[in-house]
Amino acid sequence: MRQLDRLKLMFGRADQGKPIFSEKIRLGIRNNDFHAFAEAVLTLNALFK
Repeated sequence: MRQLDRLKLMFGRADQGKPIFSEKIRLGIRNNDFHAFAEAVLTLNALFK
């Protein structure tokens, strides 16, 4: 399995219960946009601080 696919699964699981990411980030993740992956990581990082 490719690393991007693993990240997609991880972000999907993190976003399942309560929506964490904006629609723009979700769409970018589906389209393999690296900027969207970076924004998702920053969003998750901010939640854990």
